[in-house]
This record gives sequence, structure tokens and C-alpha cells, in this order.
Amino acid sequence: MYIEKPKQLSKDENISTNNLTTGKKLATTLEDFEIINKIGKGYFGTVYKVRRKADNNIYALKQISISHLNQQTRNSAINEVQILASLRNPYIVKYYESFIDRTYLNIIMEYCENGDLDTFIKRHVNRSIPEKKIWKIMIQVLIGLHYINKKNVIHRDLKTMNIFLTKDEDIRIGDMGLAKVLDYAGKTAHGVVGSPYFISPEICERKPYNEKTDIWSLGCILHELCTLRHTFEATSEAALLVKIVKSMHKPIPEHYSRELEEIINGCLCKDPQMRYSTLNLLSMKGIYTLFIYEPKLNFH
Repeated sequence: MYIEKPKQLSKDENISTNNLTTGKKLATTLEDFEIINKIGKGYFGTVYKVRRKADNNIYALKQISISHLNQQTRNSAINEVQILASLRNPYIVKYYESFIDRTYLNIIMEYCENGDLDTFIKRHVNRSIPEKKIWKIMIQVLIGLHYINKKNVIHRDLKTMNIFLTKDEDIRIGDMGLAKVLDYAGKTAHGVVGSPYFISPEICERKPYNEKTDIWSLGCILHELCTLRHTFEATSEAALLVKIVKSMHKPIPEHYSRELEEIINGCLCKDPQMRYSTLNLLSMKGIYTLFIYEPKLNFH
């Protein structure tokens, strides 16, 4: 079977290499990895499943084109990735290493065996997702978001396509902060990042925003887990943005609890000041009880 290989230059063309871990060196070039298969491709670039030849460990490799950037801007992009690598939380995809050749930023990350949440939802097309599983996903995402909020990091592009599942169906938030890297790479337009289905009203209206924009995205994700459809749908992107700004969404199915519905509604509050924070949510009695009595959140 033919597998498209990631773009690669010879070693003497490599411009800069940055190891994003402390301690021993992991790898410096693409030649240190065996490409197993392509996982996905999007506006950010291409992702591959790879095996490191030195120890046979499996990773995900993300490539972002930076061919049009000057050296100073490339350095800014790699510095952002170094910040991502400093984030250490059980529910955030681990960043191991990054290096730049003449045309690509290459990022070595944790590989998640069960794909993304978007694929998980599509597998449930004719059957509802159990509420306990939705609570588990919500709490794990909240713990990850609360951690990055304390680090003054905003995700900006939280969506079902970059929340991943491990072999044990624990979640990992991916592309953490890469929206900032994509800004340097010229991949974002006027501050609107990624899929429009999950962006907040304040981003739609080009207004200043803070970490509450990620809470809006979480509300859209939870709503989609309940309804198996996008929270806001329209025939054009312009019409979709209008619906988001009006903040009118359909109720979730009646078999889900009132508590879950109230949380979703609180996340999808148009006014960011009135919208829940991660601390508000994690302090709620129902969530706090689950967190205390199910510390591993093992709701299979």
C-alpha cells in the first residue's frame, strides 16, 4: 500500500532543531522515524502515525508549512511550541519534540489509539451516547482546560476533531495553543480559527475574548454528544455565524438529565461574563461528587 510520506529535506538543509524535552535527546530529523500511515489532513497541515527507530515507540507527527516565513517569525513559532511542551496534564496531548527544516515545522506528539471525538460521535449515529460517558468526557476536558487557564493559555480551537481518545477511552485535548503557532504561520484569518461550528459569538463578532471562549466550545461539544448533530447548522458559513451570534440552540433529548442540560445552557451563554468558568463547573455539586467518588472517572 502506498503511503504519502511527510515532506523532508536533506540533513545539510536543516535550518534549526529544537528539542522540547529536558534531559536526553529524542530525535532531530525525520530520518529518525518510520512513517506508518497518514492519520489526517486539515488547514493546519498533515498528521502521521510514526515509529521512532531508536526504541520503536509510537508517536503522532504534525507538519505545518512555514515556507513563506522569515527566520525571526519561524523562531517565534517554535518558541510557542516550546511553551506547549511545558504543559503537563493527564488530559492534554503530550508534546515531545519539535524541529524546523527549510519549509516545515515538525511536531512530535503523543499518539492516541482510539481516534478523535468526531469519529466517536459518528460511530453512534443511530444510538445515543450514554450520559455517564458524556459526564466523563466533560470532567476530563474541564480538568485540562482549568489547568491551561491557570497557565494563561487559551485553546481557541476546541472542537470534536482535536479531542482524542486513548485505548482506555480517556480523553486528550490536542492542538493545545497551536492556534497561536498558526497565527505565526499565516494560517488564521482575522482571529477566526478552525471549524466555525465551535467558535464563540465574541470571536464571530471580532470582539476581544478570553478563556471563556473555550467554555463556549465545550458547550457545543457537549450538545453535539447529546444530539449527535452540530449545535448550530446552516447552509452557508455567513448564516452559521448569524445563528451563533443569536445563540439560539435546540434542547438536548429528554432522556438526558436536567443537570446536564443546565450545564450546557450555562456554557452556551452569549455573554462571556455570565458564562460558566472551569472553576464554576468543577465546583458544582454533581461534578464535584463524581470527581471525589470516581477519581479515575472510570465510567465505562
